[in-house]
Amino acid sequence: MLNQITFRHFTFTTKYFYYRGFRLRNLLSFYYVIISLILVLDKGVRVSGSQKCVPCGEWDNSVCTCCSSYDGAHQSVIIRQSDGSLLTDVNCRARGLKKIPDFDNCSVEVNKSIHSNSVVIGRTDYFSDYDASHNNVTSIGRFDFACLTGLRILSLSHNRISVLEAGSFGRNIYLDELDLSFNEIPKLEQGALDGLKFLKSLNLAHNSITAIDGQVFQNMPFLEEIRLNHNPIHSVGADTFKFSEFLKRIDISSLKLTSVPLTLFNLSTPHLTDLNMSYNSLAILPSISTNSNIERLDLSGNAIDSNDLHQFLDNATLTNLKDLTMDKLTNLRYFSPGFLLSKATLKSLVISRNPHLVRLDEDMVADTLLPRTESLNKDANHAWEKIVLSDNRLTTLSPNVLPFAKARSVDLSGNPWVCNCSLEWMLGIRNLTSNHNALNTRCNDPPKLRGKSIFGLHSLNFTCSITTSQPPKKGKSMSTKDIVLTVLWAFVVKCILFYVGLWLYGEYKKWKLGQTLTMALSSQENGVKKRLIVNTAVEESQFVENGVNSENKSLLSQSSAPI
Repeated sequence: MLNQITFRHFTFTTKYFYYRGFRLRNLLSFYYVIISLILVLDKGVRVSGSQKCVPCGEWDNSVCTCCSSYDGAHQSVIIRQSDGSLLTDVNCRARGLKKIPDFDNCSVEVNKSIHSNSVVIGRTDYFSDYDASHNNVTSIGRFDFACLTGLRILSLSHNRISVLEAGSFGRNIYLDELDLSFNEIPKLEQGALDGLKFLKSLNLAHNSITAIDGQVFQNMPFLEEIRLNHNPIHSVGADTFKFSEFLKRIDISSLKLTSVPLTLFNLSTPHLTDLNMSYNSLAILPSISTNSNIERLDLSGNAIDSNDLHQFLDNATLTNLKDLTMDKLTNLRYFSPGFLLSKATLKSLVISRNPHLVRLDEDMVADTLLPRTESLNKDANHAWEKIVLSDNRLTTLSPNVLPFAKARSVDLSGNPWVCNCSLEWMLGIRNLTSNHNALNTRCNDPPKLRGKSIFGLHSLNFTCSITTSQPPKKGKSMSTKDIVLTVLWAFVVKCILFYVGLWLYGEYKKWKLGQTLTMALSSQENGVKKRLIVNTAVEESQFVENGVNSENKSLLSQSSAPI
């Protein structure tokens, strides 16, 4: 069939290019390319009965699974191995599969050699590693892996799986690792993961799961790692992680959680070493007071504020903590490293991209909790990997807040530093800062130094007689103690002002009363005087009138007398 098709195309192509006027040399070159492609394809097609298989590339000691895409009715598997050893690994990665290939009678056809036509039967229960990732599989049925009873590692990531039937892995009891990440699983049905009694690692990241029922994992007593990150999960039950006391790594980052039970990790996970709760919307974090083995802790991207964060870390027994990350905490306004436990185990601290973090306090650092720089420098065995304080709103920083001199890498870039004498110590850690970070560690004040790299300045540039022109602080947060003292002082001042006001009001009333009495008395005196004046005037008028009358009478008498 292939030869007939090739000859027909050869004849048609010759006539076409001949009439088009192609030169013989170009025509021969074209035929050479076409014939080479045909030979490669013809060599690649292997026929075994009615089944066809596409070769998987170079032959080596590993097993290569070839999943046919030519036979639409049957997607079967042919496995080849060059040295004839027992089959262990099955590779169906990126084969365009729409379903998991079937194993007829739980056996496969195996060629012992690339040049040999002999066929032997291989047992599928010898397979330990099956990779069917990067395909288009949409569902997993109950019997898809029933023949692969010896599987230890199964990867089904980057498919389109939306259905997991109950008992899909019922016969894979020895499975250690199961990867179902980057699929479209909306919900874990009851019994979907039954049978995985010895499973140690379960990856369900990047799916469409909205809720987790703790009973789904109850038959996995030896599980050590579970990844649920990047799912739209909005609730988690209090008993979700109580199924295995061997859990070491839990990733619940980038979910839709706004709250979780405070006892989510208590007692049920005593061996927990890695905990990632980042990029949720948690305002209150669950207690980890009994998880003393935690080595890596990521709290980034949550809504916790400064007081709750201090309380969370203060109550935690982090005796083995090595790596702490607090990135993009939108409500974090200040942080006191004194809340960190002073262990020689802490090696990495990342506090970056917190848009409202304006200060790191030194006054709360206790020698019993976090040793100061001098005491840490005496411990030659304790070397910090990195301290990152980049892209916050810090304006000043004390060298005693953290052991900068003991870190292999320090990043202070992206902060609006006020370059006065309190930051002169930064010149001593220039060798601990990369060139890129050093270039972006710039002054915001004083104006004459604005935009200049701190590590490019001289010690004489760091003076303390400056006035900041644009204070970069967006706000100031107070501790609970400060708030209580402020309220008490405000109450006392209010009481004092109240009593002073009462006293002043009383004095005013007295003065007002005195003024009223004075005015009354003066008005009375004026009335008496007025009355005296009036009486005097009346008496004088009467006297004058009497005098005039007597004078008139005398004149009349004189005039009436006889002459």
